[in-house]
Amino acid sequence: MIDGSHPSHSSHSSSSDNRIRRKIEALGNSLSLPTVRKALGVLEGEHASNRRGGNDDPMDIRVYGPGDEARLIDWKASARLGRPMVVQHARQATSQVWLLCDVGEEMTGGCASGEPAYAVAGNALRMFAALSLRRSDDVSLVFADAHSITRMPFNGGFAQFERTLDDALRRDWSYGRNIDALLD
Repeated sequence: MIDGSHPSHSSHSSSSDNRIRRKIEALGNSLSLPTVRKALGVLEGEHASNRRGGNDDPMDIRVYGPGDEARLIDWKASARLGRPMVVQHARQATSQVWLLCDVGEEMTGGCASGEPAYAVAGNALRMFAALSLRRSDDVSLVFADAHSITRMPFNGGFAQFERTLDDALRRDWSYGRNIDALLD
């Protein structure tokens, strides 16, 4: 988890971080971006995605496993087969969302709140991810510094996004910033 200590040290997150994360998750479930949704739907058109868990056409049925949401269990199929089964549905995707993050060493500096800049950026990414995942958008994370640019396509729910982001932010922060390469 991300906390206020140096990013290379692994430690438990503070109660303040957990409180912020709970607020982001709650806001992500109550906010929407209707103007953006309408514009993207017109520009890109809605199309079926390969992501599981939607309410549309069934794609596949498989054994329930770690990380699956209990609400996706198909109780009739489970009773018929004698074990928990999950039905995967096609989902509608309206757009591809690329969440960009500067991971140059400058991001280890502090903000007025006392938090490191990377923690504030991480919370912003969480908010946009919550909104995008709720819309069934295809989400990718892109991290860049002067040493590398890494794109991480993402498939999963918000909890998985948080784990992926937390893991990605536990990194070597010794390289400088390269905003131009990130935006290109």
